[in-house]
Amino acid sequence: MPNAKSVVSIAALFLCACAATGPLAPAHDVAPAEEVAVTDTVLAVRVIDGDRIEVEGGERVRLLCIDTPERGQPGFDESKAFLRELVEGREVRLEADPAHDDRDRFGRLLRYVWLFTGWTVAGFSSGDDVLVNVEMIERGCSKYETKWGASSLYDARFTAAGD
Repeated sequence: MPNAKSVVSIAALFLCACAATGPLAPAHDVAPAEEVAVTDTVLAVRVIDGDRIEVEGGERVRLLCIDTPERGQPGFDESKAFLRELVEGREVRLEADPAHDDRDRFGRLLRYVWLFTGWTVAGFSSGDDVLVNVEMIERGCSKYETKWGASSLYDARFTAAGD
């Protein structure tokens, strides 16, 4: 059985260790490193339709907060062609929205897609990074779709693009 002196010594060591590392947080408040990052830079290798792309490694991505015509509907070819001109074969940044699920029911990543500064596509250019999801609305290829939730990050941009 430990004596009182050894119990006090162990308690003192524990308190010193806690003071050196800061307060202890519950495990559910600390996210693993891979869950903290909300953006990734990837190569867009293929456009599937006006609101879905495939990126390097085969991952499929559904662009958040837009809804373009499906195959056979008016505007399908135009929206797919415009998205292809914007992103196919280019590096893009994918950004998650904390208010949306990470994936849809088909297993596709749900993301905002960004083009980097200084790009020129289809006769126009930009000196700023461009939010492709909003650009699709501004070009008349989509509407701002809030059926599955509004954008918690860029609602004002989406709303302005639809006006």
